[in-house]
Amino acid sequence: MRNTILSLGYIPVILILMPVALFLSTWLSVEVGRTADQFRLSGGFATMLPIIVLAPTFEELGWRGYGMDSLRAKFGMMKATLLFSVLWAMWHVPLFFIDHNYQHGLWNSSPIYLANFFVSVIPAAILMNWLFISILVIAGNRAFFFEEKKRGRASACAFSGNE
Repeated sequence: MRNTILSLGYIPVILILMPVALFLSTWLSVEVGRTADQFRLSGGFATMLPIIVLAPTFEELGWRGYGMDSLRAKFGMMKATLLFSVLWAMWHVPLFFIDHNYQHGLWNSSPIYLANFFVSVIPAAILMNWLFISILVIAGNRAFFFEEKKRGRASACAFSGNE
């Protein structure tokens, strides 16, 4: 059996991680001077909500939960993250040719913005992979602690404080 990082218990972490990242990126975009109009939803909020939630969730389950785990098992964390960055950037290339989306706006704005997108994928992948792995480790340790506490063996784990 293959040693994998993802189990069903991690799905809530993934579901929380992406909306938080989306919120922070939206906030940062507005803080650096972009208008909030860029986030207007066509068709209304209720129509777009499933897309806003489901698309990044399934994308992250695939990329981080399966793709990154497979690359990490073969190449190690840093080499896998750099390879992942290239794959992640290429994954978004078709969006540059679809009108009315963020990447298409970059394509039409300036070569600097276009280059920035591809360069920024590398630190974004490093940060997201580190955050993803960190959250999984914390969640795993917490789950282990509460299971051990329930069995009366809480002193056997790292979180044996007053919890």
